[in-house]
Amino acid sequence: MIRKLLSVRLVRYLVMASAIVALELALFYILTTWLNVNYLIATPLTMLNSIVLNWHFSHRFVFSGRIHTPHKEFMLVLAASIVGVVLQILITAFCVETLKLLPIVGKTGAIAATFFWNYWFRRRYVFAA
Repeated sequence: MIRKLLSVRLVRYLVMASAIVALELALFYILTTWLNVNYLIATPLTMLNSIVLNWHFSHRFVFSGRIHTPHKEFMLVLAASIVGVVLQILITAFCVETLKLLPIVGKTGAIAATFFWNYWFRRRYVFAA
């Protein structure tokens, strides 16, 4: 029963995160390609939008109940997201500078790598569901 519930939440989180990632990648592409913003600046900028959307939709559609006040909940999501920002910058920079990949490819890989960190932290510490 618990495994089934966790997998349902994980699938919901995956669907929600996929939609947010699509928006994040679109914004990243616009910033880096059309507006010529450096990818190391565009990475945290695009994540800000995703952090707010992820917090809102995680509570509404993925995890039930609230164990913290909304303010504390958001601060915990923000703390986890700061770790995610650092991971994404490092991974994106490695992909671009070392592997010589396009920034959008590095960003996509970085998002995939941080997906499970974000889910685990939110499930374990933010929503404790």
